[in-house]
Amino acid sequence: MHELPDRIRTLGPYPGSGATHLHEEGLNMECPKCQAEMESVRFEDIEVDRCIRCGGLWFDALEHDELRGRTGSEALDTGPTWQAGMHNVQPKVFCPRDGTLMVRMVNTPQPELWVESCPVCGGTFFDAGEFTEFKEQTVGKLLRDRRRYGASKEGE
Repeated sequence: MHELPDRIRTLGPYPGSGATHLHEEGLNMECPKCQAEMESVRFEDIEVDRCIRCGGLWFDALEHDELRGRTGSEALDTGPTWQAGMHNVQPKVFCPRDGTLMVRMVNTPQPELWVESCPVCGGTFFDAGEFTEFKEQTVGKLLRDRRRYGASKEGE
C-alpha cells in the first residue's frame, strides 16, 4: 500500500450497510461504473468520492473545475488507468447521487476523454486516469498560451 500525500486524506466509507443513492444521508455511495463502494477522500478543503475497486472519481457539481487548478490534486487519481477504456463501453451509467441517467460528455480538446455528467445534480464521474488527463490538458494550454503571449509581447 502506498502513502497518500499530506494534503489528501481518506475519510473512509460512510457508516451504513449496502450501497445506495442516499449519500447525503450518511450511507455508502455506489460506483456508477462497477457498483463497488466508494470512499470519501479530501484534497485540501474539497471532498470527492473514489471507487475502492476501479479507482473512478465522483465530483459534485464544479468540484473537478475547482481541483483542476490546484497543484497536486491529480494525486487523487490513483486508480488503474488501464481499466478506463473498458468502462467506456457501458451503454447506460446512472448517477450515484440521484439515480438519473447520466450524459456522456466528450472533451473537445481531448476527444479520447469521455466523462459522465448528471443533468440533475451536476456531478461528474471520471474513470481512473481521466482526471489526470483532464488536468494535464489545462497545464499544457497554460504553457502554450504563455508562450504565445510572451512571443507576441516580445514582438511589440
